[in-house]
Order: sequence, then structure tokens, then C-alpha cells
Amino acid sequence: MCRQNPRKFRGVPVVEEMVKKLDFNIQVVWLPPYHPMLNHIEEAWGITKGHVADVNDGRDFKAVKSYIYDGFAKVTPEVWKRLVRRTYNNEDELIEKHKVFISRKLPESERVIIERF
Repeated sequence: MCRQNPRKFRGVPVVEEMVKKLDFNIQVVWLPPYHPMLNHIEEAWGITKGHVADVNDGRDFKAVKSYIYDGFAKVTPEVWKRLVRRTYNNEDELIEKHKVFISRKLPESERVIIERF
């Protein structure tokens, strides 16, 4: 949608535009940015950064790129699934703790986990 009409979506998140256009009866709630408890990508970055910190001795800056790729490799599909599931559990705990009303909780079978691109 964005590629077909880039000016139309400038400044408007595509997800919000889709919800509005398709007349879904939902409100998009955005996660706090960079919050590792609610954004599994932050935990994945933490694994990568932790690997770089463990192996980097600070003597060869050119080697850091390969350390980063090695760190990426540590985030396997199994690790990614675990991080996503933990994020879902954290969300569920916060919903319960703060008594957030949701009209329907998605069952595990309907939750989306992207395994590979």
C-alpha cells in the first residue's frame, strides 16, 4: 500500500490506516519503544550485543562486523520463538495486573510468530 501511494501514508502508520480502511472495530495500541519486556527484538539485540561484548577485545575494530553477524546467528528460530512467547506472557501479565479490558484475547493458535523471512 505504501509503495503504491507513498504520499498518502506519510506520517500515518500503515497499520492504523489499514484498521481504519477495513473498518475493524479495534484500537491500535503501540508498545513503548525499546522496552525489552514488551519488544522481543530488543532482547534479540541484547543477545547479539552480549556476544560482541564477550568476544571483542577492543584491538581489531574491523572484526566487530563479523562478531555482530556471529551474534545474529545466536538468535536461532528456536530462540526467537522463545523470545516472542515470553513477550506474549509479559503482555498477558501486564493486562491482568493493570486490569486492561480487551474484548477478545487471541488464543495461542492465532498469535503470529514469523519464523523465517
